[in-house]
Amino acid sequence: MSATWRSERLPELVRALAGRPRHEALRGHVTELLRSGFGAPYEEIGQEVYLLDGRGRIDTMWGATVIELKSDLRRELGDVLARLPVYLADAASRSRSPRPVTGLATDGATFIAYALRDDRLRELARYATDPARRYRVGCWPDADTGRSPWEGGDRP
Repeated sequence: MSATWRSERLPELVRALAGRPRHEALRGHVTELLRSGFGAPYEEIGQEVYLLDGRGRIDTMWGATVIELKSDLRRELGDVLARLPVYLADAASRSRSPRPVTGLATDGATFIAYALRDDRLRELARYATDPARRYRVGCWPDADTGRSPWEGGDRP
């Protein structure tokens, strides 16, 4: 991540995320965060990835991370809880990463990280986007260290 992007673009991006942007704007913001914040090559970011059985699609996928985009998690959390286990199982079956598959549900203002443990969806971390804390965005790996906030601890 360049110092210019971090000091000039990241604060603007965090403000935009905190305002719960609409679905396509949120997709663009998340892609920018992946690209500029974490150096993800375009070819590694999947958009609208169809499930192997063809009965649904993952909004965004980067490596072993499944990202479910919502307009308002306060209203759509039930949908996340119903669909994300299927998405995570699908991603795990196709992943070549040594890291466990992790799910992120976000509406920009809130980020919730999940994992499947014993075939059950478990919440790992939850974060409310705060423009005053522009250097930590959601349940993403910390932009300074590249480490996830839940690494090293096995949360229930």
